[in-house]
Amino acid sequence: MARARSVPASRPPRTWDEAPAVMEVGYAALILNITPRTLQRLIQNGEIPARKVGERKYIIDKEQLHRWVVGVNNN
Repeated sequence: MARARSVPASRPPRTWDEAPAVMEVGYAALILNITPRTLQRLIQNGEIPARKVGERKYIIDKEQLHRWVVGVNNN
């Protein structure tokens, strides 16, 4: 049986200013238009900065994520 993906029901913000200051992986993945698992891999590989809060949960700072997106798009 296939495992269901968990994607937040909320819609991504229209601008970076509308995004929360700190977000969970599912919400950040929605903003980036990638799956939460892909974002988790990027975090675990050290490509995207995130803080571990608990055994398996990460949170991502909006400003750090924005700098990563801008840096990726400038290369």
